[in-house]
Amino acid sequence: MTNKDKTGRKYESVTHGIFQLLVDLDSPHRISLEHNVRLKGKTATHQIDVYWKFEMGGVEYETIIEAKDWSKRVQQDKLFCFKAVLDDLPGQPKGIFVTRGGYQSGAAEYAKAHGIILYELDVARHDSVKISNLGWAQYSIIKAPLRGSPRNED
Repeated sequence: MTNKDKTGRKYESVTHGIFQLLVDLDSPHRISLEHNVRLKGKTATHQIDVYWKFEMGGVEYETIIEAKDWSKRVQQDKLFCFKAVLDDLPGQPKGIFVTRGGYQSGAAEYAKAHGIILYELDVARHDSVKISNLGWAQYSIIKAPLRGSPRNED
């Protein structure tokens, strides 16, 4: 994932994969998890990066996930726009915003006040990769948490 991918599709795909793992581990009542879908709202049609719809206890839940492969901190106005999409969609879906560069304090405060969950997902650093003369790579994996809500800190 680099900034060369101006569409952000690779970043959205990685985000989709991570949430697919969470769904597979935590919810046997999965209905669907889709990437890059269009949903009809009350006033407009919206492009959704990751759409997660599931059932637990006979109740359907919807979650809209916005993934931004940005190195700069997300500003509050981006959360305003995301909240407007959430409000326009029927069924009152939950909102999750994922980015690599973090959030400005106003954006984090706004998200908290409106029940939007924030995550930071960054690419692994490749400083430890060593290529031998035979073309093999040696690498090490460093465990790092997906930063977000306190429940998911571990």
